[in-house]
Amino acid sequence: MFLENVSGRVSTEVDPRAHDSEEALVARGQSLIRLYEEVGVSRDRVVLRIPATWAGIRAAAALEAEGIATHLVLVYGFTQGAAAAQAGVSVIQPNVGAVADWYKRHPGVIKNPKGPREAALAVADEYGESVNPGLVLVETLYHYVKRFHPKTRIMASGLRTKAEALRLAGCDYLVVGPRVLEALAAAATLEGYNDGLRADEDEAPGELAPALTPAAAQAHDFSDQETATLDRALFEDRLGLAARELLREGVARLIGDAERLEAYFLNLAGGQE
Repeated sequence: MFLENVSGRVSTEVDPRAHDSEEALVARGQSLIRLYEEVGVSRDRVVLRIPATWAGIRAAAALEAEGIATHLVLVYGFTQGAAAAQAGVSVIQPNVGAVADWYKRHPGVIKNPKGPREAALAVADEYGESVNPGLVLVETLYHYVKRFHPKTRIMASGLRTKAEALRLAGCDYLVVGPRVLEALAAAATLEGYNDGLRADEDEAPGELAPALTPAAAQAHDFSDQETATLDRALFEDRLGLAARELLREGVARLIGDAERLEAYFLNLAGGQE
């Protein structure tokens, strides 16, 4: 069994075709846990992967109340992440690359609504790049959960460069591909950090000072709107164009994957009869 060869928890996807039904997601999640337990795998080895629709977030809250860890994916906006954290989910996974790509396709959309308009549209940051709204999303969600919902962890995915990975140093989990890992490994120090992107005088040469820390989160300024408790109406109202569109596309993609996989196994089973 796969779980016998890995340490830690394994993320298992709940059928995304139930993305708009809290009851169906809860039932399918409970069924998966029962299947694991029938073969001797305890629920603390499993985290259920659920799309961050409103129904998915509420289903995750119900499953967490039963001691079943959940992992919310297709997170493209602060409202999704805040609602998930308020629901007590274990892991929230915002996608840096997908968010950045959406804003590149929509250049007239303000990237940073909290800043001046000209800064929000295009400003070189300390790394000489235009504002990356995907990185800003992860940073904001990290500060939010560390300050208000410390049980929840942030898993940043869609990282495409070493600079992006270093920008999020200190985040709970980073999902990086082979190219980024190779870029980090090729740096001169064991820490994978030797290009001056960030250096603190009190750090030993080559050491990487975390860019994200719980201490910094306590000092982060949040508006009353950002800290408000979200219900379905507020969630839908504040979801935003980027998150709404990307969530719809992401769910459709997961459903397509599930249906292709189901057809494959049905054909495989039929060929063995």
